[in-house]
Amino acid sequence: MSVRIIAGKWKGRKLPVPEGLAIRPTADRVREAVFSRLQSMLGDWEGLRVADICAGSGAFGLEALSRGAAHATFVEQNRAAATAIAQTLKLLDQPGSATILAQDARTLPAAAAPYDVLYLDPPYADGLHGPILEQLLQAQWVQDTSIIVAETQGNDSLLPAYLKDAAGRFEIVTNHRYGKTQTFVISYRQHE
Repeated sequence: MSVRIIAGKWKGRKLPVPEGLAIRPTADRVREAVFSRLQSMLGDWEGLRVADICAGSGAFGLEALSRGAAHATFVEQNRAAATAIAQTLKLLDQPGSATILAQDARTLPAAAAPYDVLYLDPPYADGLHGPILEQLLQAQWVQDTSIIVAETQGNDSLLPAYLKDAAGRFEIVTNHRYGKTQTFVISYRQHE
């Protein structure tokens, strides 16, 4: 299995994904649609800090780096997948522009600075979106200008219910469905 970089300096590059891991890379067409939507919101990736949460293959963070993001943090609990991301970054000669945290996304360290764009793609059936979003707030990974993209599967997601009950801290900006995959673009509203 491989992941294709869609645009930027590595456009067309196929990146390996380790066999035998429970990784389900986001389909190229879904990633392309998400990046197109983000491009219209952000305008430019230059200088942005990006976090790829439950990174799996690291496709989102790698795509952002390819498009000019200044830094990407990859959070992936599976050590083999985290090692594969590190090897890919080395292959692309980009290890200095990335941080890899091989750990559970529900126990993140405090951020040195908030991220501009965060991609959240935890295992679908585990109800992890809410706990991870809470951890992102607690560890100060988000600010009022952060954009969060959350990927879910089908109608089984607990994410909309969580967002409804999140005391107005998050707002769904857009919501799109691609077959069984659903993506939510979410903004964070800091309480005064």
